[in-house]
Amino acid sequence: MKYIASFSGGHDSTALVLFLIKNKMPLDCVCFADTTLEFPLMYDHVKKVKNFVENQSIIFETVYPKQTFEQWFYGDFTKGEKKGKMRGFPLQYGKHCHLRGHFKWSPLSKITHRKGVICYLGINYDEKWRKDESNYDDTYSFPLIDNKLGKKEILQIVTQEGFFNPLYKYFKRTGCWCCPQQNIDSLRNLYKLFPDKWAYLKKLEKDSPHGFRSDFKLKDLEERFKNNK
Repeated sequence: MKYIASFSGGHDSTALVLFLIKNKMPLDCVCFADTTLEFPLMYDHVKKVKNFVENQSIIFETVYPKQTFEQWFYGDFTKGEKKGKMRGFPLQYGKHCHLRGHFKWSPLSKITHRKGVICYLGINYDEKWRKDESNYDDTYSFPLIDNKLGKKEILQIVTQEGFFNPLYKYFKRTGCWCCPQQNIDSLRNLYKLFPDKWAYLKKLEKDSPHGFRSDFKLKDLEERFKNNK
């Protein structure tokens, strides 16, 4: 049997890796799915975790999607009523990321969906509903849930072990920098701290057939931010 930990760079998956190693649980590989849309600070954090993992003589592997976000964004739908039309930003908003399958689960599955593999997932105890509603089979393991490690305990682990991801100082979500599901505070910090990415986000909004979000335009947000609102 081979044991692999799925690592995203967020607090939960970071705590998962630290917990597995500290408790000497079987672990052969830590796998990071690079969406190609990570913040520079995320890559710094990933490198720090990678060095720690490899110092324990554990393999750290990075996987990538078949297409970059730009290739997907400017590409056409391949089926359905929109077949042949440019995709742009995903239309579906909610608690599930519309692009997770393409940018994370698909490349990860090439590593985790092999015979004789157990995949550790970093779902914390406070969000155990995510496990229940997704119908995971017995090839997945959830050490954070099994040990009742919720958000409070997760924060303690990453802080005490020196692996607090600095992105959490500025963003509630630490995933793709251009995600439409970011809240207003996160978008405000994107505008203030990463002006080059903000400028590119406005270009993507203009190019997208249906814009960035249905509830506001980036130019209107920018005016609010300029006036400290």
